[in-house]
Amino acid sequence: MEVHCTPVGPMREVAALVASDASVLSTAQVVVVGLAGDLHDWVQAPGSRSTAAVEAEVEEALGEVVREAKQHGVAVLALNESTYDPAGLPVSYREAGETAALLLHRLDSVLIRQSMEQGISLVDIDRILAADGAAPVMDRLASYTEVAARAIRDELLRVLEDYGFFDGRPPLEQLGRAGRRAARAAQQAAEPQTGAQHG
Repeated sequence: MEVHCTPVGPMREVAALVASDASVLSTAQVVVVGLAGDLHDWVQAPGSRSTAAVEAEVEEALGEVVREAKQHGVAVLALNESTYDPAGLPVSYREAGETAALLLHRLDSVLIRQSMEQGISLVDIDRILAADGAAPVMDRLASYTEVAARAIRDELLRVLEDYGFFDGRPPLEQLGRAGRRAARAAQQAAEPQTGAQHG
C-alpha cells in the first residue's frame, strides 16, 4: 500500500480539494480526515464563529468528502481529537461559554453521525488517550507526545488491516444505515412481485 499525504486545513478545504481534483481519489483506496484544521481555525479566531456554526460547516463538508469518496469506491477513515485540554480548567459549561473542548465534542458527534449513516470508520483518539491517561501524553490541546502519536498510528494501522488493505483481498465495504437501506431497497426491487392476479 502506498501512502500519499496531501496536507490540508479545515474540512471545507478537504471537500474543495476532493471536488476540484478527481486525481485525488482516482488512485486512492482510503482517505484519512481529521479535525485539527477546523479546531486550529476556530482557536485562532475566538468568537468569530459559534461552535454550532463550525459543527454545521464540518458536517456539510465531511458529507461531501464521503459522497465523493464512495463514488470512487474509496474508504474514509476519520480521526477525532482528544477533548482533554491541559490548559483548561474544570468549569461548568453553563457559564463557560464556548470552549475548544465543547467544539471538539460537537465535531466528534459529526464523525459519529457520519459513521452511523455512511459507515465511515473512526480512529477514536479520545478513547486511545483515555486508556493511558491523557495528561502524560499531551502537552497542549490536540498536541500529542511521541508515545501518543505511536498509539494513534498503531490504531490507524489496525483499522486499515481489519479492512483488508494489506492482505490483497478486496477491502471491506463501508456500510452505514444509508448503505444498508439502499441494499435492502435494491433487494426488494429485485424480488419478484408476489400476489394473486385476478382475471
